[in-house]
Amino acid sequence: MFASWFLGIFAGAASARRLPAGRSELFYIGGIVGLPALLTGVLSLTYTARAFTSASPGEVPDLWSNLAIVTGLTAPVGFLVGAVFVLATDVYGAHIRRKAVSGGAVYVLETLGSVSGLFLFTFFLVRRVSGIDVALGCLWLSLMLLVALTRGSFILKILGWALLSILLVVAVGTSMPQRFQERLAERRWRSLHPGLERRVSVDSPYQHIGLGERGGEYSLFGNGAYFYSFPNPSLFDEEAHLVYTVADAPRKILLIGNGPGALLHSFLKLPIERITVLEMDPTLVNVVTRHLDPGMRSDLSRPECRPVIGDPRAFVRSTADRYDLIWLEYPSPDSILLGRVFTREFYEDVSDALSPKGVFVTPINVSGTYLGAETGALFRSVFYTLKSVFKDVRFTSEPSVRFFSAKTEGVLMDDPRALADRYQRLGVSSPFFFPESFMMVFSSSRKRLLEDVLEKDTDTDLNTDDRPQVVLNQMTIRQKQAGRQRSVEFLASLKSLPDIRPFFLIALTLAVGVLVFKGGRNGAACSTIFSTGLCAMSFEMILLFVYQTRKGALYEEVGLVTALFMLGLGVGAVAALNRSRRNGSTRRPILWLDMGLTGLVSLALLPLDLLGGPLLWFLVTAAGALAGAQFPLVFSYRLGADSGARAVASAASDLEAWDHGGALVGALVTGSLLVPVVGVSGCAAVLIAVKTGNVAVLLLRRNRDGKA
Repeated sequence: MFASWFLGIFAGAASARRLPAGRSELFYIGGIVGLPALLTGVLSLTYTARAFTSASPGEVPDLWSNLAIVTGLTAPVGFLVGAVFVLATDVYGAHIRRKAVSGGAVYVLETLGSVSGLFLFTFFLVRRVSGIDVALGCLWLSLMLLVALTRGSFILKILGWALLSILLVVAVGTSMPQRFQERLAERRWRSLHPGLERRVSVDSPYQHIGLGERGGEYSLFGNGAYFYSFPNPSLFDEEAHLVYTVADAPRKILLIGNGPGALLHSFLKLPIERITVLEMDPTLVNVVTRHLDPGMRSDLSRPECRPVIGDPRAFVRSTADRYDLIWLEYPSPDSILLGRVFTREFYEDVSDALSPKGVFVTPINVSGTYLGAETGALFRSVFYTLKSVFKDVRFTSEPSVRFFSAKTEGVLMDDPRALADRYQRLGVSSPFFFPESFMMVFSSSRKRLLEDVLEKDTDTDLNTDDRPQVVLNQMTIRQKQAGRQRSVEFLASLKSLPDIRPFFLIALTLAVGVLVFKGGRNGAACSTIFSTGLCAMSFEMILLFVYQTRKGALYEEVGLVTALFMLGLGVGAVAALNRSRRNGSTRRPILWLDMGLTGLVSLALLPLDLLGGPLLWFLVTAAGALAGAQFPLVFSYRLGADSGARAVASAASDLEAWDHGGALVGALVTGSLLVPVVGVSGCAAVLIAVKTGNVAVLLLRRNRDGKA
């Protein structure tokens, strides 16, 4: 999504310079009036985006369809943002004497507006307004701008006020917005979950939560992905009794996911002392509990139950309790954020939170009856990562793979007869689970199939916080399931990237060097701002990933990381704008900023544990400040002594386009590909190579630019 947004800005900025000279103010007014109106339409279309794919109801769209839809929705808005920036710079530059500061001034205002909007939405609006409310607010803003900017046009002002009045009546005095949102939500639901009656569709800061019903059974979804169904005592009693027996009657339990209405109720029927139920999204808990029968609704208030709202990694790392059983029920690692509970570092934290004979249980989305190349790679990756931390790792083979890990040898067993004897000795029972059930779960023939997969490749790379390759494995499985062979081949080819990393770094360095050295002043300016956009965006995403991995993914905290980066952009831009007003040399400060950003990025080579705490907050803010300071200085350097009629628009178009072109590459490559493939340290090495090449050639150009 970030990449699509930046692609739109790149195209809009590059196109704005081709608009007729002398009409910048007219196009500028049209752009800022049309921007909120366009956003209104885009927000409405997001509810029906699946209709534009070839995916059948309930099917996972392929990688390229997702990219096309996201681009189609976000790029047009970005296009207007990029064009408006260039037009605003041109209009402002026409009214001031020192045109070299016009780009920096508009950049400062744009950055301050972005910071304000980010703070407002993250910490206030997100929990209080719906998507349609935001769309109506954008439409209202568009009409207000129309009224304010149509100077001397009485008819347009009357039309604007009339439309504002109509919009106010519709938004406040009728239920049309609510009915419209319900209709859109119902249409989206039918495309995702055919056959289920929609009961709840609500957005939380973490996900879109859906709850459907069929035949008295509810099904819970998050962002379209299936979580679990309730009430379903046969499934949850079976799983609870199985794990309770394998873990040898645990007394203190930590349950992460699938709690209310699911495993919690089944565990409370067993002889336990305490069960801690951890969920990250309070909205999800509220949705589920409202639809439980009275007996299950009271589970969270039972004395032996301790409900906790928090981040799984942060809680497991900080807890002082020691558990006999930690059971993780988490969605498949379809993203870096989800993949952070499948890494060696997380498993080490889990091991520390277990009692000496404690057991850790986690599933993966792999069938025990069929293992292709893609699913086999995922199975091996998770198994060997667990094996690197726990002394004993076993797994079930039916109906899906579930890993059991223990810190001590002799705790686990996977012999069906021995487990049946233990189950009978424990004296527990359920109408849905029998001693013979162990024979099916630990089927010897299917277990042998899984063991054969492990023997095929014992050198599988481990999943780590630095390089969560399990995400790439899961992405490949999703595309395989959707029948998208081209996507599978593309993702598989990425696995060879670490082997060519040195050549990749050299090629990037040389490419940047040639572009800067051969492109003159304009080439140097564009390459510098491109490399800064790439490095700043990539570094922000790396730091955001590190924070979510090591500290937690609570919404407000993640929003604060992004807000600090944007705040740094504004502070750096203001400082650089004041510097450029003094008519001093801009080349030397640009060079120092490039070197500073290179040094800052090199800190990402440190172990991830060292990047937490105050250092991370400093790095986020400093990266924003160094990146923000470059635009006003590079704009002044690029414009130089050029005072032509279209000089300001041309400079603004070039730099805005190349700035967001770099951010486009950084967002797309770093967020989706490089972190799972080469890891955080590999990403940092690529960024250092890019900036080092730019610094080297700027040094070579110092005699050509004079005092510019």
